[in-house]
Amino acid sequence: MFFFKPDEGTKHYRDGLRYLNPNGQDFDIEKAIEQLKAAVGLKPWAPTYHSELGHAYLAAPLFAVTRGVKVKFSLPVSAKLAIPELEEAVRLNPKDGWSRCWLGLAYEYLGQKKKAIETYRPVLKLKGRRWMWLRKNVEQCIVRLEGKSNMETDRDRAKVLINEAIEYRNKGDYTEATRVFEEAIRLAPNSEWLYKTACETGGNKAK
Repeated sequence: MFFFKPDEGTKHYRDGLRYLNPNGQDFDIEKAIEQLKAAVGLKPWAPTYHSELGHAYLAAPLFAVTRGVKVKFSLPVSAKLAIPELEEAVRLNPKDGWSRCWLGLAYEYLGQKKKAIETYRPVLKLKGRRWMWLRKNVEQCIVRLEGKSNMETDRDRAKVLINEAIEYRNKGDYTEATRVFEEAIRLAPNSEWLYKTACETGGNKAK
């Protein structure tokens, strides 16, 4: 029996995903970024590598709230670091819905609503069952960005919940921290506010 031995780029990519998994024992956002950067360096033509690196940057402030992170960059610049990687991923594979969603979210985080909508719209044209859930969520994002959403928000309650999530995080109860933070996300007035608040309150904390 023959076993396929992955090349170095693939190995770095797989290790990056392992470290990026918040439910895994090896979760470490900084190691995830290091491994994914190495993968991109070895295979700059691979859109998935750029996409997951951008995803890792983008998720850092959120993981700061629910898990605590230790990174070599300031959390408020995470969206700016993510955008070039996600733009390259979309350039290399325009039909990848996840890359477009993460790029659109990065623009949202920076308050660039028009660019976010423009980035999201092609996702609505993706065909097939695999994109059904993503199309539905993107449609809701566009409605919200256009000011047509009827969803209730509560900035003050969302802030309270974020602080509660951090308390659970500090106790090591990451499951409850995630559950509470997801409720805060639902009540947040917009993605820009959520991003800034997560950056300010999450802080660079060791895992």
